Amino acid sequence: MDATRVNNFVKAVDPKGLAKLEVKKIVPPNQKLMQDARYTELAAKSARIYGADDYTERLALFSFGQKDYYVGFTLLRYGDNWKISNQVSNLAGTNVVGTPIQTTPEEFEHLTNP
Repeated sequence: MDATRVNNFVKAVDPKGLAKLEVKKIVPPNQKLMQDARYTELAAKSARIYGADDYTERLALFSFGQKDYYVGFTLLRYGDNWKISNQVSNLAGTNVVGTPIQTTPEEFEHLTNP
């Protein structure tokens, strides 16, 4: 990519616009299911595959441009540090490429507390 195209891209996608993004809530996608013995067993196996101490999922509700969205994450814990493994929550059925899903706070609450 040449310098002109890079400069045009930076102008078009002004990263300063992300300063308007507000994280409202980060929660497990389904606490009841995550406490199920089958889920905890699979989570422990997944953590071991990656050499991690723990495995979990979270959903983040955020606002941007007067609208609310959510995205899912798969997290792995190594000692005291959590790392994002994927920008997807299988339990919530979020999209595998991590595209934010438009929602309302009420829909988000229902999704996370079925």
